[in-house]
Amino acid sequence: MKLQLKNLGALQDVVLEPKPLTIICGKNNSGKTYAMYSLWSLIELSFNVEFPHITEFVRTIKKEGEVDIHLPSFFEKNLQAMVTELNSILSDTLPRTFNTTKDFFEETEISLKIDTNEFLDYLKDDFHAENLSILRLGNLFNSIYNSKLGLLKISFKGDRKYPSFIIHDYLNTFFSKIILSKIGGSAFLLPTERAGLNLFFDELKTQQKNIDEYIKNRRSKNNKGIETEDIEAYFETTYYSLPIEEYINFISKAKIEYENKSELIDKLNENFSLMSSFKFKKDKGKVFFKTDDGKELSLHLASSAIKTNFALWVYLSQINNKSNLLMIDEPELNLHPDAQRLMARLIVYLINNGIKVAVSTHSDYFIKEINSLIMLKNNFEEKNDILQRYGYKEFDFLDANNVVAYHFKDGTAEKMLIEQNSGIQADTFDDVSNMLNAAYNDIYWAINSEDIIN
Repeated sequence: MKLQLKNLGALQDVVLEPKPLTIICGKNNSGKTYAMYSLWSLIELSFNVEFPHITEFVRTIKKEGEVDIHLPSFFEKNLQAMVTELNSILSDTLPRTFNTTKDFFEETEISLKIDTNEFLDYLKDDFHAENLSILRLGNLFNSIYNSKLGLLKISFKGDRKYPSFIIHDYLNTFFSKIILSKIGGSAFLLPTERAGLNLFFDELKTQQKNIDEYIKNRRSKNNKGIETEDIEAYFETTYYSLPIEEYINFISKAKIEYENKSELIDKLNENFSLMSSFKFKKDKGKVFFKTDDGKELSLHLASSAIKTNFALWVYLSQINNKSNLLMIDEPELNLHPDAQRLMARLIVYLINNGIKVAVSTHSDYFIKEINSLIMLKNNFEEKNDILQRYGYKEFDFLDANNVVAYHFKDGTAEKMLIEQNSGIQADTFDDVSNMLNAAYNDIYWAINSEDIIN
């Protein structure tokens, strides 16, 4: 599956083909965040799409209350036409995603390219009932998928007198999500602003801000009331891009207790030290953490690394669908180089446990550690000695086929060469390192040669 972005901010023409680990590199203002936001919206937003191919299913559900669909046969016949329908409306999600006007994206084009045979292989090998867990609408619909038979059963549990458009709209969203599920069943994005958002999420909630603003203005009008359209304007106002808004809502709504546990967190705590030394809780809009010696402190007293990665811990402690896409803008943020290496290992651990990850990064340390984990997938004579010397485990090994890396430059995206024997060829970092070393050597020898002469 390929995603093409044209005339999107700094991106003139970029093609992305996400894999279990998708890495985006590039200088500041090269469009990395725009690409991440667009990928997020592709998975998270519902589309106002009209698939004529589902009309028969709507009639069957309306009449019998359920329908059986053989997905491989259906998509073999209809996939390309459905992708064309999706492509006609994908760009419409951008104003909502970025919280701006339609004019801002007037020349932007977003399109998908999906090979039918590859998609059918995906349905056969990797598409499971877990991918459908977020595609239910209240108590009205239920879905069961038999991956061995490729058979999907959709049941409508509402009154048959419900209007047909409810079923129609649901199936449109349902099938668009199936098409996009190869990228991820749902997406969670940790933005670069996350350290501040983790501290001030309660004050930043848009809904509460709107309520406070409404009350303030109502009082200023001496309780004479506000027109209906003014009320709607207050409560529809948003202040941030949608991924930021959803991040704030996630922290606000999450139930966070010291004893929160999950199988994934337990395994991470067994193998890593990045997040295992602290437990968190939320109380009255504030976050607290407890140290190993039992001290309870407000999050604002924590190190910058803890403040930055707090929501990652919350997400991993509550995740219940391993088909999700975890997106991290700059996973190296506020981390010492040693901790950046540990973050790379943690991300590879998640990938090897079925969670997809997309990152944008400026970190040479992060990429070099990913390269080491790729090379460790090979068998070689001194492998056991190296594993013991550097503390690597078998869960650190990364298959190069599960990784794709892009260098954003001059409005385009160059796919970096990745080989199992050497990892990612990251020239963008190598060029900077070489120039840095050359400048240092020239300055050093210029100074010290004078001393020698004198």
